[in-house]
Amino acid sequence: MKPRVVDISLNYTGNIRPSPLAIKQRPKILLIDDSPIVRIMIGRFLKGKNYDVVVASSGEEGLERFDEEKFDAVILNEVLPGMYGTVVADKIRNTNPQIPIFMVTGSDIINGNPKQVAEQHRINAIFPKTTNTLPLIAKVLEKEQHLQEILTNPVEPITMPSVTPSGAPMILVVDSSQTVLKMLKSEFEKMGFNVTTASSETDAWHIFQKSPKKFNLVITANFVGLDRGGIALGNMVKALRPETPVILHTSDDIGYLEARDIEIFMKTFPFTLLMSRAQQLLSKAS
Repeated sequence: MKPRVVDISLNYTGNIRPSPLAIKQRPKILLIDDSPIVRIMIGRFLKGKNYDVVVASSGEEGLERFDEEKFDAVILNEVLPGMYGTVVADKIRNTNPQIPIFMVTGSDIINGNPKQVAEQHRINAIFPKTTNTLPLIAKVLEKEQHLQEILTNPVEPITMPSVTPSGAPMILVVDSSQTVLKMLKSEFEKMGFNVTTASSETDAWHIFQKSPKKFNLVITANFVGLDRGGIALGNMVKALRPETPVILHTSDDIGYLEARDIEIFMKTFPFTLLMSRAQQLLSKAS
C-alpha cells in the first residue's frame, strides 16, 4: 500500500460537506492524542462535520478502544505516552489492513521524510498539527467515506455483449505503464466496451479534444509521464466536457486538493472496485 502524504505547503479553503455516508449513519473516528486541547479541537471540528468521535489519550488506551468498537478511520499523534504513534499504527494495521489511518503531528517527522515514514508504517496521510490542517482532514475523510460507500454497496454487474460493437461505450485509459494499459484494455473489452489507450497526458489530451463526445469515461493514473499528470488531464476533460466522468487512481495526496469533480481511487484498491464503478458509470451511457 502506497499512502498519500499531504504537502503542508498546500492550503485548502472552501466549504467541506459531511461524507455521503453521514446521511445514513455517522462514521465513527478514533482520535488518539495525549493533548486535551488537541482532542477537543479536532473532536469538535469532526463532530461538526457529522462524525462520531471516540477519544483516547495514549497508544495503549487507543488500542483498547480499537479492539472494543468498530471504527471507520483512525487519527493519531506520533508522540504518545507509552508508545509512538507509528507503533500504534502498525498494530492497528496488522488487525485491520483496510482502515484509513491518519497522523496529525508536530514532531520532526514532518520536517524529515514523512512519505517514507507513512509508507513504512502504512499510514494513509500525515498532517502537520496546525489549525489549517482541519479542513484537509475533513476533505480526506470525505473522500475515504465515499470510496467505502462504493465498496460496501457494489452495483450489480450489467450484462454486456462479448464483442465490442461500434455503438458500445468508449473508454479512454491513460497510464505510463504498458502492462497496466494492456490489462485494463483487455478486461474492459471482455466486458463489451471499446477502449482507446494513451501513455501520457499530452497524448491523451490530443486524442480527447479531437472527439470529446466520443468518450463516455476517462480512467487515468496521476503521474502518467513527464508532463503535468492525470490531475491536469482530468481537469481539462471536465472543463471541455463536464458530463464526461473521470476516474483517477493515485497514491499521491494532492489529488484530493486539486482534482475538480474527479473520482479518486487510492492505491492499492481492489481491482474489482474500479471495474464495478466503471460499469456503473458506463451503464448510464449504454
